[in-house]
This record gives sequence, structure tokens and C-alpha cells, in this order.
Amino acid sequence: MQTKYKNLSDEELIKKFLEGHTSFFNALINRYRNKWHYVIYLVVKDKELAEDLLQDAIIKIYNAFSENSYKEHQKFSSWAGRVCKNLAIDYLRSQKICVQDFENYVEIKDYSTSRLESLINEENQKMLRNAINLLPPSQREVVFLRYFEDLSFKEIAEKNEISINTALGRMRYAIINLQKIIGKKKAIY
Repeated sequence: MQTKYKNLSDEELIKKFLEGHTSFFNALINRYRNKWHYVIYLVVKDKELAEDLLQDAIIKIYNAFSENSYKEHQKFSSWAGRVCKNLAIDYLRSQKICVQDFENYVEIKDYSTSRLESLINEENQKMLRNAINLLPPSQREVVFLRYFEDLSFKEIAEKNEISINTALGRMRYAIINLQKIIGKKKAIY
């Protein structure tokens, strides 16, 4: 990204772009390009296809601004990330390919210092992914939107056309169920 735009917020870049300065749109896209490519790749499992779909997503994002369908109250990065993910899922559906389980969206991060700690961390992440996959769909959806799409509970409620209390309740039950599932799995070892 050009350094002169680095300190501008997404909202400032969007405002300048809507005023007619296309370079600000390019700066905005470049800020998230790698993240979006990764999100799409996690769904389609093909780098070249992910790049093609990313281009389609960028066009869709551009058109949303042109058609005034982007709502400024939305967090841009979350909204655009959903556009990318949904485009990839739609592609798979159009090809009659089964969309992968939730575990594809969980990125394993290894901050440990030793190989043993790394293996333990990896096993814990795997256990968490498997546990999330066992949640009822409504709870799994709330967990995904909250922790992997970084949506607020208000945004989750609006997206799913439910009340905020229902979204909060689903998260509460998801956490309780995850604790039970993981507790049972640890008891087996």
C-alpha cells in the first residue's frame, strides 16, 4: 500500500473514493487483498481459482460502492470479507461441490517456543475445530461470525434476523456446549 494512505482509516479511504479519487479505492483493496485471498483459498483450496474469485469479489465490492448498496454503518473489513467468502461458497455450490466443514476457517497460530509446545497447541486447535463442528448450526454460525468474521452481536443479530438477546444466548450455549464437548474429549485421554 502506498505509504501516504497508510495512516488513513477505511472510512476515510472510502469517503475519498466516493468523492471520485480511485487511488483511494486501490489503497483500500491493497490493504486487505492478502487476507481476502486467504479467506477464499480456505474455501476453494486452489490458489489460482482463489485469485480469480478475488478479482470477482473486488468488482462486486466496487459495484456495491457504485450502486450505493454499501452501508456505512457496517465495518468495511467484515463486510468485504463476507463478500469474498460468500462468493467462494456460491462458486462451490454452482459447481455442485460440497462446502468444507467449519475447521477450514480456523487458522492455527503457533506462538510457542518448543516443538512439544507446538504439538500441544496444534492438538488443542484441532480439538477446538472438531468441537465447533459438533455444535448445532445456529450456535456454530454465531461462533463463526463473532470470532472469525469479527462481527458485533448487533451485526450478528441483523444478519440472522434475530434479536441481540438471541444472538447472545446462542453464544452462551455454544460456550457451554464447547466446554462439555472438550471436557469429554479430554476425559478420554
